[in-house]
Order: sequence, then structure tokens, then C-alpha cells
Amino acid sequence: VSYTDTDRARAAAVARAASRETIRFLFQSQVDLARRSVNTAEKGVSDVKKKLVAFIAKNGTVNPEQRYQLLEQTIPSLRQKQLEAEAVGSTTVASRLGEEIRDRQAELSSLAPLVPSYRDLVKQQEDAEARRNQAAASLEAQLAQARAADPDSVVDVGEPEKLSRLAAFVRQGGVAFAAGLFLAITVVFLLELLRRPTAPAAPVNQVELDRFPIVGYL
Repeated sequence: VSYTDTDRARAAAVARAASRETIRFLFQSQVDLARRSVNTAEKGVSDVKKKLVAFIAKNGTVNPEQRYQLLEQTIPSLRQKQLEAEAVGSTTVASRLGEEIRDRQAELSSLAPLVPSYRDLVKQQEDAEARRNQAAASLEAQLAQARAADPDSVVDVGEPEKLSRLAAFVRQGGVAFAAGLFLAITVVFLLELLRRPTAPAAPVNQVELDRFPIVGYL
């Protein structure tokens, strides 16, 4: 950053302030962007958790997949016990075990359609939490870069130098010369367009004659 001023102290102060604000803006904008990503990811996690809570409240089970697997494992064991009771003639025990087996089979059938929906919600939650963790890591990295790029420690403004009149003229005149050259080229181009001759219009009678073949003159 360079700044030209007639006051030496003011030139240094303005150059230093502009450099600091530039550094601060560049890194702070990245921090703000990363923080917005974290907020979006946090909202995603919260939305999925609300869906899970509503799912549990509607179906009356916290983890239908776990309950389904438990029923699948216990029903064969109950059937084995029922067969053993029948083998020794314990009909009362066998009957009670049969009722318990039927109840668990009915519960298993009711849980079957809930398992895919539950798995989908769990997958959504895992993905949302992964995005949140990634966004949080990115934010932490941006904050570390912003702290490392503290303007008070990285900005170094050199001693103001006196600018010669010739150098000042060259700097200021360069832009004016370029603008003047562009304007001159534009004017010449417009004059050329105005001086270009236009083709004369054909007389009306001649135009009409051109439209019809002439056989001869009397």
C-alpha cells in the first residue's frame, strides 16, 4: 500500500491504517464465512434431531431397529422352551410360552416397516454431525490464521520518502495521458464515420423503370 500526501506524519498514518484494515478485512471475511457454515450445519443437526424426537413420540419406541433385533433373537429361544415343555407334558407352560411367542411375533411385524425409516433418520443425523464437525474444524483453522495475521504484528510501514516533483508529475500525468489518448482515438473514429460519403438515392422514375423491362422507345 502506498499513499502520497503533503504531510509526512499523515502519509505514514494513512498507509498504516489502510494496510491494517486490508489485512483485517481479508481474514475476517473468511472467518465470517466459516462461522455461517457452522451455523448452517448446526441447524441441520437440530432439524434431524427434531425429526427423531417426533418419530419416537409417534411410534412409542426409542430404537425400533434394536428392539427388532432383540425380538428376532428371543423368539427362537422361546420356541425351543415351548417344545421342551410339550415334551415333558407341561401343557400350561407350553401354552403360556405360545402366547408370549405370538405377542412378540405381532410386535416384530409392527416394527418391520419402522426400521427403514429409523435407519434413514440415523443416517441423516450422522451426515449432519459430520458436516458440523467439518465446518467447526474449518472455522477453527480460519480463526488460527486470523490470529496469526494480526495487523499489529504483520503490518510494517516503511519510513515516508519525499517524492520528487518529476515522479509526482509522471504518476499523475500517466493516467491523464492515457485518458486523453483514448478520447482522441474516439474523436478521430467518429470524424471518419461522419466524412464517409453516402450513396446518392436513385430517382423515382429511374427506380420504376428498373422494375419493368423496356422493349423500345417511340
